[in-house]
Amino acid sequence: MGTQDTVFLLSGIKRGKRHRISLTTLEVRHAKYATECYPIARRRAAEETGLGEDVFPPGLLYSIEQLLDQDFMP
Repeated sequence: MGTQDTVFLLSGIKRGKRHRISLTTLEVRHAKYATECYPIARRRAAEETGLGEDVFPPGLLYSIEQLLDQDFMP
């Protein structure tokens, strides 16, 4: 999947079109971003709320596939 496919996929998602794809470059990037950013978000949430970090889940609760699925409802 090249850059043009990724751009098409992104614009398709924004327009509400549903695409069923296997693990793509875009999904890999989302997974990497989510797993790298979650610990930072967890720490910031603890600071903002005054709660301990241990109150928040230690990792993502949902798979990347679930997070990208427009029909997924936690």
